[in-house]
Amino acid sequence: MTLAIGATAWQSIRSPVFGRDGIRYVAQARSIAAGDWSILAKGIDHPGHPLAIAVAHLLRNAGDSPESWQRSARWASLAAAFWLWPSFWAFAAVSFGHRAATLSCLLAALAAPLAPKLVGDGLSESWLLALALTGFAAIAQFLKAGSLPWLVVGLTAAGGAYLVRPEGMLIPLALALTLMTSLLIRSGRRNLPYSQLRVALVVLVALPMLICGPLIILKGGIGTKMSIGRLVGTTAPASPWAIERHRPLDPDEPAWKIWGLAAKDMFQSFREVTPGPLVALAALAGVGILRGGSRRGLDHLFGAIALALSALALIRLNAVAGYCEPRHTVLPALLTLAASGRGLEMLARGFAARLTRSNRRTDVVALVVVCLILMGLTLRAWPETCRRFHEDLLGYRQAGEWLAERVAPGETTLDLTGIALFFGGLPGDDAATFQQGLENPHARWLVARPSHVEGPWPYCAAIRQRLEGRRPVASFPLGSVSARDSDTNPPPQSRRRRHRRVEPSRVDVYDLMTPPSTAEPGRGSAMAERPDLFRLVK
Repeated sequence: MTLAIGATAWQSIRSPVFGRDGIRYVAQARSIAAGDWSILAKGIDHPGHPLAIAVAHLLRNAGDSPESWQRSARWASLAAAFWLWPSFWAFAAVSFGHRAATLSCLLAALAAPLAPKLVGDGLSESWLLALALTGFAAIAQFLKAGSLPWLVVGLTAAGGAYLVRPEGMLIPLALALTLMTSLLIRSGRRNLPYSQLRVALVVLVALPMLICGPLIILKGGIGTKMSIGRLVGTTAPASPWAIERHRPLDPDEPAWKIWGLAAKDMFQSFREVTPGPLVALAALAGVGILRGGSRRGLDHLFGAIALALSALALIRLNAVAGYCEPRHTVLPALLTLAASGRGLEMLARGFAARLTRSNRRTDVVALVVVCLILMGLTLRAWPETCRRFHEDLLGYRQAGEWLAERVAPGETTLDLTGIALFFGGLPGDDAATFQQGLENPHARWLVARPSHVEGPWPYCAAIRQRLEGRRPVASFPLGSVSARDSDTNPPPQSRRRRHRRVEPSRVDVYDLMTPPSTAEPGRGSAMAERPDLFRLVK
Protein backbone atom coordinates (compact mmCIF):
# COMPACT_ATOMS: atom_id res chain seq x y z
CA MET A 1 0.00 0.00 0.00
CA THR A 2 2.82 2.38 0.88
CA LEU A 3 4.47 1.69 -2.46
CA ALA A 4 1.21 2.35 -4.34
CA ILE A 5 0.66 5.63 -2.47
CA GLY A 6 4.26 6.63 -3.13
CA ALA A 7 3.93 5.85 -6.84
CA THR A 8 0.79 7.99 -7.01
CA ALA A 9 2.48 10.94 -5.28
CA TRP A 10 5.61 10.66 -7.44
CA GLN A 11 3.64 10.61 -10.69
CA SER A 12 1.46 13.52 -9.56
CA ILE A 13 4.41 15.73 -8.63
CA ARG A 14 6.24 15.10 -11.91
CA SER A 15 3.33 15.87 -14.24
CA PRO A 16 3.57 19.41 -15.71
CA VAL A 17 -0.15 19.73 -16.54
CA PHE A 18 -3.22 18.08 -15.10
CA GLY A 19 -6.02 16.59 -17.18
CA ARG A 20 -8.25 18.81 -19.28
CA ASP A 21 -11.34 18.10 -17.18
CA GLY A 22 -9.44 19.29 -14.13
CA ILE A 23 -9.94 22.83 -15.42
CA ARG A 24 -13.69 22.41 -15.13
CA TYR A 25 -13.43 21.02 -11.59
CA VAL A 26 -11.18 23.93 -10.57
CA ALA A 27 -13.68 26.44 -12.01
CA GLN A 28 -16.42 24.93 -9.84
CA ALA A 29 -14.10 24.82 -6.82
CA ARG A 30 -13.33 28.52 -7.33
CA SER A 31 -17.05 29.28 -7.26
CA ILE A 32 -17.40 27.34 -3.99
CA ALA A 33 -14.40 29.16 -2.50
CA ALA A 34 -16.02 32.47 -3.51
CA GLY A 35 -19.20 31.53 -1.61
CA ASP A 36 -21.34 30.44 -4.56
CA TRP A 37 -22.73 27.21 -3.11
CA SER A 38 -25.38 26.97 -5.82
CA ILE A 39 -22.72 25.41 -8.06
CA LEU A 40 -23.06 22.21 -6.00
CA ALA A 41 -26.51 21.68 -7.48
CA LYS A 42 -26.24 23.54 -10.78
CA GLY A 43 -22.74 22.48 -11.84
CA ILE A 44 -22.35 20.09 -14.75
CA ASP A 45 -20.35 17.72 -12.52
CA HIS A 46 -21.32 16.07 -9.28
CA PRO A 47 -20.24 18.19 -6.30
CA GLY A 48 -17.94 15.81 -4.42
CA HIS A 49 -14.65 16.48 -6.19
CA PRO A 50 -15.00 20.28 -6.65
CA LEU A 51 -15.81 20.48 -2.94
CA ALA A 52 -12.69 18.45 -2.11
CA ILE A 53 -10.54 20.80 -4.23
CA ALA A 54 -12.05 23.86 -2.53
CA VAL A 55 -11.32 22.36 0.92
CA ALA A 56 -7.74 21.49 -0.10
CA HIS A 57 -7.21 25.04 -1.38
CA LEU A 58 -8.59 26.49 1.84
CA LEU A 59 -6.32 24.29 3.97
CA ARG A 60 -3.29 25.21 1.86
CA ASN A 61 -4.11 28.92 2.26
CA ALA A 62 -2.72 29.40 -1.25
CA GLY A 63 -3.14 32.17 -3.78
CA ASP A 64 -5.45 32.35 -6.76
CA SER A 65 -2.93 31.57 -9.50
CA PRO A 66 -3.60 28.73 -11.97
CA GLU A 67 -0.57 26.82 -10.65
CA SER A 68 -1.87 27.14 -7.10
CA TRP A 69 -5.27 25.73 -8.06
CA GLN A 70 -3.64 22.91 -10.00
CA ARG A 71 -1.68 21.97 -6.88
CA SER A 72 -4.85 22.08 -4.79
CA ALA A 73 -6.56 19.72 -7.23
CA ARG A 74 -3.64 17.33 -6.98
CA TRP A 75 -3.52 17.56 -3.20
CA ALA A 76 -7.20 16.63 -3.16
CA SER A 77 -6.44 13.60 -5.33
CA LEU A 78 -3.46 12.60 -3.18
CA ALA A 79 -5.65 12.79 -0.08
CA ALA A 80 -7.98 10.34 -1.80
CA ALA A 81 -5.01 8.07 -2.62
CA PHE A 82 -4.29 7.61 1.10
CA TRP A 83 -7.83 6.23 1.34
CA LEU A 84 -7.98 4.49 -2.04
CA TRP A 85 -5.06 2.07 -1.83
CA PRO A 86 -5.93 0.68 1.64
CA SER A 87 -9.49 0.19 0.34
CA PHE A 88 -8.10 -1.54 -2.74
CA TRP A 89 -6.05 -3.86 -0.53
CA ALA A 90 -9.07 -4.55 1.70
CA PHE A 91 -11.28 -5.48 -1.27
CA ALA A 92 -8.64 -7.82 -2.67
CA ALA A 93 -8.02 -9.31 0.78
CA VAL A 94 -11.69 -10.07 1.37
CA SER A 95 -12.08 -11.68 -2.03
CA PHE A 96 -8.71 -13.41 -2.52
CA GLY A 97 -6.73 -13.37 0.74
CA HIS A 98 -4.09 -11.18 2.35
CA ARG A 99 -1.11 -12.44 0.36
CA ALA A 100 -2.94 -12.02 -2.94
CA ALA A 101 -4.02 -8.51 -1.90
CA THR A 102 -0.42 -7.52 -1.19
CA LEU A 103 0.64 -8.85 -4.59
CA SER A 104 -2.20 -6.90 -6.23
CA CYS A 105 -0.95 -3.66 -4.66
CA LEU A 106 2.58 -4.40 -5.87
CA LEU A 107 1.32 -5.10 -9.38
CA ALA A 108 -0.77 -1.90 -9.43
CA ALA A 109 2.19 0.19 -8.25
CA LEU A 110 4.96 -1.36 -10.36
CA ALA A 111 3.40 -3.00 -13.42
CA ALA A 112 0.41 -0.74 -14.20
CA PRO A 113 1.95 2.76 -14.23
CA LEU A 114 -1.08 4.51 -15.70
CA ALA A 115 -3.27 3.64 -12.69
CA PRO A 116 -1.27 5.73 -10.17
CA LYS A 117 -1.01 8.52 -12.75
CA LEU A 118 -4.77 8.69 -13.18
CA VAL A 119 -5.39 8.56 -9.44
CA GLY A 120 -3.09 11.53 -8.75
CA ASP A 121 -4.08 13.64 -11.75
CA GLY A 122 -6.43 16.03 -9.98
CA LEU A 123 -9.52 14.45 -11.56
CA SER A 124 -12.63 13.07 -9.89
CA GLU A 125 -11.60 9.44 -10.45
CA SER A 126 -9.48 9.62 -7.28
CA TRP A 127 -12.37 10.16 -4.87
CA LEU A 128 -14.70 7.97 -6.91
CA LEU A 129 -12.27 5.06 -6.59
CA ALA A 130 -11.56 5.69 -2.91
CA LEU A 131 -15.25 5.57 -2.00
CA ALA A 132 -16.21 2.90 -4.54
CA LEU A 133 -13.50 0.48 -3.42
CA THR A 134 -14.53 1.05 0.19
CA GLY A 135 -18.04 0.11 -0.87
CA PHE A 136 -16.82 -2.94 -2.77
CA ALA A 137 -14.75 -4.14 0.19
CA ALA A 138 -17.54 -3.68 2.74
CA ILE A 139 -20.22 -5.26 0.54
CA ALA A 140 -17.92 -8.19 -0.29
CA GLN A 141 -17.45 -8.74 3.46
CA PHE A 142 -21.23 -8.60 3.93
CA LEU A 143 -21.78 -11.19 1.20
CA LYS A 144 -19.05 -13.36 2.68
CA ALA A 145 -20.09 -13.23 6.34
CA GLY A 146 -23.72 -12.04 6.19
CA SER A 147 -23.11 -9.12 8.58
CA LEU A 148 -25.62 -6.31 7.95
CA PRO A 149 -23.45 -3.50 9.44
CA TRP A 150 -20.98 -4.11 6.61
CA LEU A 151 -23.84 -3.64 4.14
CA VAL A 152 -24.66 -0.26 5.68
CA VAL A 153 -21.00 0.80 5.46
CA GLY A 154 -20.75 -0.38 1.85
CA LEU A 155 -23.91 1.36 0.65
CA THR A 156 -22.96 4.56 2.47
CA ALA A 157 -19.62 4.57 0.67
CA ALA A 158 -21.40 3.82 -2.62
CA GLY A 159 -23.67 6.80 -2.03
CA GLY A 160 -20.62 8.96 -1.41
CA ALA A 161 -19.11 7.67 -4.66
CA TYR A 162 -22.25 8.77 -6.51
CA LEU A 163 -21.85 12.28 -5.06
CA VAL A 164 -18.47 12.34 -6.84
CA ARG A 165 -19.39 10.68 -10.14
CA PRO A 166 -22.52 8.93 -11.46
CA GLU A 167 -20.59 5.64 -11.71
CA GLY A 168 -21.28 5.24 -8.00
CA MET A 169 -24.77 3.97 -8.92
CA LEU A 170 -23.07 0.89 -10.36
CA ILE A 171 -22.46 -0.56 -6.87
CA PRO A 172 -26.11 -0.76 -5.67
CA LEU A 173 -27.14 -2.06 -9.10
CA ALA A 174 -24.49 -4.80 -9.02
CA LEU A 175 -25.51 -5.72 -5.48
CA ALA A 176 -29.19 -5.93 -6.46
CA LEU A 177 -28.35 -8.33 -9.30
CA THR A 178 -26.13 -10.35 -6.95
CA LEU A 179 -28.89 -10.70 -4.35
CA MET A 180 -31.40 -11.77 -6.98
CA THR A 181 -28.93 -14.31 -8.34
CA SER A 182 -28.26 -15.62 -4.81
CA LEU A 183 -31.78 -17.03 -4.75
CA LEU A 184 -30.70 -19.47 -7.45
CA ILE A 185 -27.42 -20.50 -5.78
CA ARG A 186 -27.25 -22.98 -2.91
CA SER A 187 -24.28 -21.26 -1.27
CA GLY A 188 -26.09 -17.96 -1.58
CA ARG A 189 -29.10 -19.26 0.31
CA ARG A 190 -26.76 -20.64 2.98
CA ASN A 191 -24.87 -17.35 3.47
CA LEU A 192 -27.97 -15.16 3.23
CA PRO A 193 -31.13 -16.68 4.72
CA TYR A 194 -34.43 -15.28 3.48
CA SER A 195 -34.97 -13.20 6.62
CA GLN A 196 -31.58 -11.54 6.21
CA LEU A 197 -32.10 -11.15 2.48
CA ARG A 198 -35.36 -9.24 3.03
CA VAL A 199 -33.64 -6.81 5.41
CA ALA A 200 -30.77 -6.40 2.94
CA LEU A 201 -33.17 -5.52 0.14
CA VAL A 202 -34.88 -2.88 2.30
CA VAL A 203 -31.50 -1.33 3.18
CA LEU A 204 -30.43 -1.53 -0.47
CA VAL A 205 -33.43 0.55 -1.55
CA ALA A 206 -33.67 2.98 1.37
CA LEU A 207 -30.05 3.97 2.00
CA PRO A 208 -29.08 4.99 -1.58
CA MET A 209 -32.34 6.95 -1.86
CA LEU A 210 -31.52 8.76 1.38
CA ILE A 211 -27.98 9.68 0.28
CA CYS A 212 -28.38 10.15 -3.47
CA GLY A 213 -32.02 11.24 -3.64
CA PRO A 214 -31.53 14.94 -2.80
CA LEU A 215 -28.87 15.39 -5.50
CA ILE A 216 -30.97 13.52 -8.06
CA ILE A 217 -33.91 15.82 -7.27
CA LEU A 218 -31.77 18.97 -7.50
CA LYS A 219 -30.26 17.93 -10.83
CA GLY A 220 -33.51 16.55 -12.22
CA GLY A 221 -31.97 13.17 -12.98
CA ILE A 222 -28.94 10.96 -12.42
CA GLY A 223 -26.75 13.70 -13.89
CA THR A 224 -26.80 16.73 -16.15
CA LYS A 225 -23.98 15.78 -18.51
CA MET A 226 -24.97 15.14 -22.11
CA SER A 227 -23.05 11.85 -22.05
CA ILE A 228 -25.16 10.56 -19.15
CA GLY A 229 -28.36 11.30 -21.05
CA ARG A 230 -26.99 9.46 -24.07
CA LEU A 231 -25.94 6.54 -21.90
CA VAL A 232 -29.36 6.06 -20.30
CA GLY A 233 -31.23 6.83 -23.53
CA THR A 234 -32.89 10.14 -22.61
CA THR A 235 -30.77 12.08 -25.15
CA ALA A 236 -30.10 11.28 -28.80
CA PRO A 237 -26.67 9.80 -29.63
CA ALA A 238 -23.88 12.10 -30.76
CA SER A 239 -23.91 12.91 -34.47
CA PRO A 240 -21.45 11.00 -36.68
CA TRP A 241 -19.28 14.14 -36.98
CA ALA A 242 -19.61 15.34 -33.36
CA ILE A 243 -16.47 16.99 -32.01
CA GLU A 244 -16.24 14.58 -29.06
CA ARG A 245 -16.02 11.46 -31.23
CA HIS A 246 -12.64 9.77 -31.62
CA ARG A 247 -13.24 9.28 -35.33
CA PRO A 248 -15.93 10.32 -37.83
CA LEU A 249 -18.67 7.79 -38.49
CA ASP A 250 -20.39 6.98 -41.74
CA PRO A 251 -24.06 8.00 -41.27
CA ASP A 252 -25.03 4.71 -42.92
CA GLU A 253 -22.73 2.63 -40.68
CA PRO A 254 -24.58 -0.51 -39.49
CA ALA A 255 -25.26 -0.73 -35.77
CA TRP A 256 -23.28 -3.94 -35.33
CA LYS A 257 -20.15 -2.27 -36.71
CA ILE A 258 -20.58 0.80 -34.49
CA TRP A 259 -20.88 -1.40 -31.41
CA GLY A 260 -17.96 -3.54 -32.55
CA LEU A 261 -15.73 -0.48 -32.92
CA ALA A 262 -16.96 0.79 -29.56
CA ALA A 263 -16.03 -2.49 -27.87
CA LYS A 264 -12.62 -2.48 -29.54
CA ASP A 265 -11.88 1.11 -28.47
CA MET A 266 -13.05 0.41 -24.93
CA PHE A 267 -10.80 -2.63 -24.63
CA GLN A 268 -7.83 -0.65 -26.00
CA SER A 269 -8.38 2.07 -23.39
CA PHE A 270 -8.74 -0.62 -20.72
CA ARG A 271 -5.46 -2.21 -21.81
CA GLU A 272 -3.65 1.13 -21.43
CA VAL A 273 -4.51 1.06 -17.72
CA THR A 274 -4.26 -2.72 -17.25
CA PRO A 275 -1.40 -4.25 -19.27
CA GLY A 276 -1.97 -7.58 -21.00
CA PRO A 277 0.04 -9.75 -18.54
CA LEU A 278 -2.03 -8.44 -15.63
CA VAL A 279 -5.27 -9.16 -17.49
CA ALA A 280 -3.98 -12.71 -18.07
CA LEU A 281 -3.21 -13.11 -14.35
CA ALA A 282 -6.70 -11.90 -13.43
CA ALA A 283 -8.19 -14.33 -15.96
CA LEU A 284 -6.16 -17.13 -14.35
CA ALA A 285 -7.65 -16.22 -10.98
CA GLY A 286 -11.12 -16.31 -12.53
CA VAL A 287 -10.48 -19.75 -13.99
CA GLY A 288 -9.32 -20.94 -10.58
CA ILE A 289 -12.52 -19.70 -8.97
CA LEU A 290 -14.71 -21.34 -11.62
CA ARG A 291 -12.86 -24.64 -11.28
CA GLY A 292 -13.23 -24.61 -7.53
CA GLY A 293 -9.54 -24.12 -6.87
CA SER A 294 -10.49 -21.09 -4.78
CA ARG A 295 -13.48 -20.63 -2.54
CA ARG A 296 -16.43 -19.55 -4.60
CA GLY A 297 -18.92 -17.18 -3.03
CA LEU A 298 -21.28 -14.29 -3.54
CA ASP A 299 -18.40 -11.83 -3.08
CA HIS A 300 -16.78 -13.18 -6.25
CA LEU A 301 -20.11 -13.07 -8.07
CA PHE A 302 -20.59 -9.46 -6.95
CA GLY A 303 -17.18 -8.45 -8.32
CA ALA A 304 -17.82 -10.24 -11.63
CA ILE A 305 -21.23 -8.59 -12.08
CA ALA A 306 -19.79 -5.14 -11.28
CA LEU A 307 -16.98 -5.70 -13.80
CA ALA A 308 -19.43 -6.82 -16.50
CA LEU A 309 -21.80 -3.90 -15.87
CA SER A 310 -19.01 -1.33 -16.03
CA ALA A 311 -17.66 -2.84 -19.27
CA LEU A 312 -21.10 -2.82 -20.90
CA ALA A 313 -21.72 0.77 -19.78
CA LEU A 314 -18.39 1.91 -21.25
CA ILE A 315 -19.08 0.15 -24.55
CA ARG A 316 -22.47 1.85 -24.77
CA LEU A 317 -20.92 5.21 -23.83
CA ASN A 318 -18.42 4.83 -26.66
CA ALA A 319 -21.13 3.81 -29.13
CA VAL A 320 -23.60 6.62 -28.38
CA ALA A 321 -21.27 9.41 -27.18
CA GLY A 322 -18.22 8.59 -29.27
CA TYR A 323 -15.44 8.42 -26.69
CA CYS A 324 -13.95 6.20 -24.00
CA GLU A 325 -10.66 7.41 -22.54
CA PRO A 326 -8.35 5.31 -20.33
CA ARG A 327 -9.46 7.34 -17.30
CA HIS A 328 -13.02 6.11 -17.82
CA THR A 329 -11.87 2.49 -17.52
CA VAL A 330 -9.94 2.89 -14.27
CA LEU A 331 -12.75 1.42 -12.10
CA PRO A 332 -13.01 -1.90 -14.00
CA ALA A 333 -9.22 -1.81 -14.29
CA LEU A 334 -8.77 -1.77 -10.52
CA LEU A 335 -11.35 -4.53 -10.12
CA THR A 336 -9.24 -6.56 -12.53
CA LEU A 337 -5.99 -5.65 -10.78
CA ALA A 338 -7.49 -6.83 -7.49
CA ALA A 339 -7.73 -10.33 -8.97
CA SER A 340 -4.32 -10.26 -10.66
CA GLY A 341 -2.51 -10.82 -7.36
CA ARG A 342 -4.41 -14.07 -6.86
CA GLY A 343 -3.48 -15.14 -10.39
CA LEU A 344 0.20 -14.42 -9.69
CA GLU A 345 0.01 -16.44 -6.48
CA MET A 346 -1.58 -19.38 -8.30
CA LEU A 347 0.98 -19.23 -11.10
CA ALA A 348 3.95 -19.14 -8.72
CA ARG A 349 2.65 -21.96 -6.53
CA GLY A 350 1.76 -24.11 -9.52
CA PHE A 351 5.22 -23.65 -10.99
CA ALA A 352 6.92 -24.33 -7.64
CA ALA A 353 4.86 -27.47 -7.05
CA ARG A 354 6.21 -28.95 -10.27
CA LEU A 355 9.80 -28.36 -9.18
CA THR A 356 9.71 -29.59 -5.60
CA ARG A 357 7.63 -31.82 -3.33
CA SER A 358 8.56 -30.26 0.01
CA ASN A 359 6.08 -27.68 1.31
CA ARG A 360 8.90 -25.56 2.75
CA ARG A 361 10.80 -25.61 -0.51
CA THR A 362 7.61 -24.93 -2.43
CA ASP A 363 7.10 -21.69 -0.50
CA VAL A 364 10.69 -20.60 -1.16
CA VAL A 365 10.53 -21.40 -4.88
CA ALA A 366 7.14 -19.67 -5.16
CA LEU A 367 8.60 -16.55 -3.53
CA VAL A 368 11.50 -16.56 -6.00
CA VAL A 369 9.09 -16.96 -8.92
CA VAL A 370 6.95 -14.07 -7.66
CA CYS A 371 10.02 -11.83 -7.34
CA LEU A 372 11.22 -12.71 -10.84
CA ILE A 373 7.79 -12.08 -12.39
CA LEU A 374 7.42 -8.78 -10.52
CA MET A 375 10.88 -7.72 -11.68
CA GLY A 376 10.07 -8.60 -15.29
CA LEU A 377 6.73 -6.78 -15.24
CA THR A 378 8.35 -3.74 -13.60
CA LEU A 379 11.06 -3.57 -16.27
CA ARG A 380 8.42 -3.98 -18.97
CA ALA A 381 6.47 -1.00 -17.61
CA TRP A 382 9.53 1.12 -16.74
CA PRO A 383 9.52 3.36 -19.88
CA GLU A 384 5.89 4.30 -19.24
CA THR A 385 6.56 4.69 -15.52
CA CYS A 386 9.33 7.22 -16.21
CA ARG A 387 7.29 9.21 -18.72
CA ARG A 388 5.68 12.29 -17.21
CA PHE A 389 1.90 12.22 -17.44
CA HIS A 390 0.31 14.73 -19.86
CA GLU A 391 3.72 15.77 -21.15
CA ASP A 392 2.08 16.10 -24.57
CA LEU A 393 -0.02 18.99 -23.17
CA LEU A 394 2.96 21.04 -22.01
CA GLY A 395 2.78 23.21 -25.14
CA TYR A 396 -0.69 24.46 -24.16
CA ARG A 397 0.56 25.64 -20.78
CA GLN A 398 3.53 27.45 -22.31
CA ALA A 399 1.28 29.00 -24.97
CA GLY A 400 -1.07 30.32 -22.29
CA GLU A 401 1.76 31.82 -20.26
CA TRP A 402 3.21 33.39 -23.43
CA LEU A 403 -0.15 34.90 -24.38
CA ALA A 404 -0.73 36.25 -20.86
CA GLU A 405 2.03 38.80 -21.54
CA ARG A 406 0.61 39.86 -24.92
CA VAL A 407 -3.20 39.81 -24.82
CA ALA A 408 -4.59 43.34 -24.73
CA PRO A 409 -7.83 44.34 -22.96
CA GLY A 410 -10.88 43.42 -25.04
CA GLU A 411 -9.08 40.68 -26.97
CA THR A 412 -10.17 37.07 -26.68
CA THR A 413 -8.44 33.76 -27.36
CA LEU A 414 -9.76 30.58 -28.97
CA ASP A 415 -8.56 27.30 -27.46
CA LEU A 416 -10.43 24.03 -27.95
CA THR A 417 -8.89 22.38 -24.89
CA GLY A 418 -9.13 25.39 -22.57
CA ILE A 419 -5.70 24.58 -21.11
CA ALA A 420 -3.98 27.68 -22.52
CA LEU A 421 -6.91 29.82 -21.35
CA PHE A 422 -6.57 28.41 -17.83
CA PHE A 423 -2.82 28.79 -17.37
CA GLY A 424 -2.78 32.21 -19.01
CA GLY A 425 -5.85 33.48 -17.15
CA LEU A 426 -7.22 34.53 -20.53
CA PRO A 427 -10.75 35.44 -21.62
CA GLY A 428 -11.91 33.38 -24.56
CA ASP A 429 -13.74 30.35 -25.85
CA ASP A 430 -13.10 26.64 -25.36
CA ALA A 431 -14.86 23.67 -26.94
CA ALA A 432 -18.25 24.60 -25.45
CA THR A 433 -18.41 28.00 -27.20
CA PHE A 434 -15.80 27.52 -29.91
CA GLN A 435 -18.18 28.03 -32.84
CA GLN A 436 -19.37 31.37 -31.47
CA GLY A 437 -15.75 32.31 -30.83
CA LEU A 438 -14.82 31.74 -34.46
CA GLU A 439 -17.52 34.22 -35.44
CA ASN A 440 -16.39 36.82 -32.88
CA PRO A 441 -14.61 39.73 -34.63
CA HIS A 442 -12.75 40.57 -31.37
CA ALA A 443 -11.10 37.15 -31.20
CA ARG A 444 -7.45 37.78 -31.93
CA TRP A 445 -5.55 34.67 -30.87
CA LEU A 446 -6.05 31.01 -31.78
CA VAL A 447 -4.27 28.14 -30.01
CA ALA A 448 -4.38 24.84 -31.88
CA ARG A 449 -2.50 21.70 -32.72
CA PRO A 450 -1.77 20.83 -36.36
CA SER A 451 -4.45 18.14 -36.11
CA HIS A 452 -7.06 20.77 -35.21
CA VAL A 453 -6.22 22.73 -38.35
CA GLU A 454 -5.62 19.93 -40.83
CA GLY A 455 -8.07 17.29 -39.61
CA PRO A 456 -11.18 15.97 -41.40
CA TRP A 457 -13.74 17.25 -38.89
CA PRO A 458 -16.20 20.07 -39.67
CA TYR A 459 -14.67 22.26 -36.94
CA CYS A 460 -11.26 21.80 -38.61
CA ALA A 461 -12.69 23.20 -41.85
CA ALA A 462 -14.15 26.13 -39.88
CA ILE A 463 -10.73 26.81 -38.34
CA ARG A 464 -9.05 26.74 -41.75
CA GLN A 465 -11.65 29.15 -43.09
CA ARG A 466 -11.08 31.52 -40.15
CA LEU A 467 -7.29 31.36 -40.52
CA GLU A 468 -7.38 32.13 -44.24
CA GLY A 469 -3.89 30.74 -44.70
CA ARG A 470 -2.29 32.55 -41.76
CA ARG A 471 0.86 31.04 -40.33
CA PRO A 472 1.64 30.56 -36.62
CA VAL A 473 3.41 33.40 -34.84
CA ALA A 474 4.76 31.05 -32.17
CA SER A 475 5.04 27.32 -31.55
CA PHE A 476 5.32 25.44 -28.27
CA PRO A 477 6.73 23.72 -26.30
CA LEU A 478 9.82 25.88 -26.23
CA GLY A 479 12.53 24.46 -28.42
CA SER A 480 10.14 22.77 -30.85
CA VAL A 481 10.48 23.29 -34.59
CA SER A 482 8.56 26.43 -35.54
CA ALA A 483 6.12 26.50 -38.39
CA ARG A 484 8.35 28.76 -40.49
CA ASP A 485 11.39 26.53 -40.01
CA SER A 486 9.39 23.42 -40.82
CA ASP A 487 8.41 24.90 -44.19
CA THR A 488 12.04 25.02 -45.29
CA ASN A 489 13.53 22.23 -43.18
CA PRO A 490 10.86 19.60 -42.59
CA PRO A 491 11.72 17.21 -39.74
CA PRO A 492 12.73 13.68 -40.74
CA GLN A 493 9.50 12.05 -39.65
CA SER A 494 10.19 8.97 -41.72
CA ARG A 495 13.28 8.24 -39.62
CA ARG A 496 12.76 5.71 -36.84
CA ARG A 497 12.74 6.98 -33.30
CA ARG A 498 15.70 5.84 -31.22
CA HIS A 499 13.75 6.07 -28.00
CA ARG A 500 10.17 5.22 -27.09
CA ARG A 501 9.81 8.44 -25.12
CA VAL A 502 6.81 10.45 -26.32
CA GLU A 503 7.69 14.06 -27.05
CA PRO A 504 5.29 16.93 -26.28
CA SER A 505 2.92 17.64 -29.14
CA ARG A 506 3.43 20.90 -31.02
CA VAL A 507 0.97 23.65 -30.23
CA ASP A 508 0.75 26.68 -32.52
CA VAL A 509 -0.45 30.22 -31.74
CA TYR A 510 -2.05 32.24 -34.55
CA ASP A 511 -2.66 35.99 -34.65
CA LEU A 512 -6.04 36.46 -36.35
CA MET A 513 -5.45 40.21 -36.79
CA THR A 514 -2.51 39.77 -39.16
CA PRO A 515 -3.19 39.93 -42.92
CA PRO A 516 -4.24 36.58 -44.42
CA SER A 517 -1.56 34.62 -46.26
CA THR A 518 -1.82 33.59 -49.87
CA ALA A 519 0.02 30.36 -49.13
CA GLU A 520 -2.00 27.18 -49.07
CA PRO A 521 -2.71 26.29 -45.43
CA GLY A 522 -1.55 22.94 -44.15
CA ARG A 523 1.34 22.47 -46.60
CA GLY A 524 3.58 19.59 -45.52
CA SER A 525 0.49 18.29 -43.79
CA ALA A 526 0.61 15.86 -40.92
CA MET A 527 -2.58 14.28 -42.28
CA ALA A 528 -0.72 11.80 -44.43
CA GLU A 529 2.15 11.05 -42.04
CA ARG A 530 0.53 11.30 -38.59
CA PRO A 531 -3.04 9.93 -38.66
CA ASP A 532 -2.86 9.56 -34.87
CA LEU A 533 -3.08 13.35 -34.61
CA PHE A 534 -6.78 13.16 -35.33
CA ARG A 535 -7.49 11.68 -31.90
CA LEU A 536 -8.66 14.77 -30.03
CA VAL A 537 -7.38 15.09 -26.48
CA LYS A 538 -10.22 14.86 -23.97
